Amino acid sequence: MPAYPPAIQRPGPAAKIGYPGATRNAAAGIVCHSMVGSAAGAMAVLDDPARRASWHFSVLRDGAVLQHFDSHAVAWHCGSREWNARTIGIEHEGGFEPADEPLTPPQRASSVALVRWLAAQHGFALRRGDGLWEHREVAPASDPTACPSGRIPWQHYTAEGSPWRAEGSPSKTRRGEWREARMYTDTDVDAKIGELYRQLAALGKKIDELAAAITPAIVDHNRRLVAIEQARQPRPDASATPA
Repeated sequence: MPAYPPAIQRPGPAAKIGYPGATRNAAAGIVCHSMVGSAAGAMAVLDDPARRASWHFSVLRDGAVLQHFDSHAVAWHCGSREWNARTIGIEHEGGFEPADEPLTPPQRASSVALVRWLAAQHGFALRRGDGLWEHREVAPASDPTACPSGRIPWQHYTAEGSPWRAEGSPSKTRRGEWREARMYTDTDVDAKIGELYRQLAALGKKIDELAAAITPAIVDHNRRLVAIEQARQPRPDASATPA
């Protein structure tokens, strides 16, 4: 499976994937998680051979995406062999205090873009409960969790209303606060493209009208210049006798 093009490759331990008899992920969807802390803390967990926890991607607060394993690898992110063998795990930085800390605008945009790319690569649905899950929904009854604690704004991911591109790049203000990027749905983009074509057609028509109006004036101006130039030319003296 090709690596996610925008991702920074940050491999996890090879020993922390797979089960006997289950080494290839069916990739029937994604499960979103919250790191409940910093990326540095999460990487320490990922690298710790004593912790039976691993996942495929990490989405950081600044929008960077780290890829740890191929999406067909069976990572240990759900606490369930069944779900680990059929889903791709995506961790999101943050969520310590408060636990329901919203994703930053660049983090959200990167997460949505990653999920849509994975859906296109693997063919799973962009629907809740059918391609899109939260950790709390698939965790075993013996190990319940609140993860990702309401942090994932699913209305941006689903096929019906998933924004897949932003106008401008999310950035921070001088006070260090994230400036919201405007998000567009596929329908919005199609409408904007159609409007752009209409505007270009109208502009082309105006250019033709201006050209039609200006051309006679240019021709007349050139005729006047020719007449002036001809008037400046010396005329032969009619009274002069040829030698």
